[in-house]
Amino acid sequence: MSSTADIVRQLLVDLGVGVDSTTADWSVFVNREPDTPDQAITVYDTAGITEGRLQVSGEVPEQHSFQVRVRSSHYPDGYDKIEAIATALDQTVYGNTITLTEEYGTGTQDFTIHAATKRGTVIPLGVDESNSSRYLFTVNYTITFD
Repeated sequence: MSSTADIVRQLLVDLGVGVDSTTADWSVFVNREPDTPDQAITVYDTAGITEGRLQVSGEVPEQHSFQVRVRSSHYPDGYDKIEAIATALDQTVYGNTITLTEEYGTGTQDFTIHAATKRGTVIPLGVDESNSSRYLFTVNYTITFD
């Protein structure tokens, strides 16, 4: 089973706000941010939100949650990138189908995105280390898909 961060990673690539690479600027990573490149996007799985129990079935629906973190060597570039990501998630995700290759290449799995809901504003975090000049920004979302 793919994680929410895996699905969102592919969504960001499909929307054109990140790239499917490990070395290019604005590469999108999942749950682990490597030291290079300086311009990077990382999607993290975060705690979901339960919506209460359905009376008929007893099911407890959950909205999946994630955080997008952008790292950039220039403050304006990083801020512009996370704003572009937030705009794309806010305005263009409904009905997108994401296709992921299963972990061991045995097949594919499709996910249809229904909504991405921002849980606050973009948060500038400062620099990633005391002796670094790379700036960090985050934004948090919930997402529904099937």
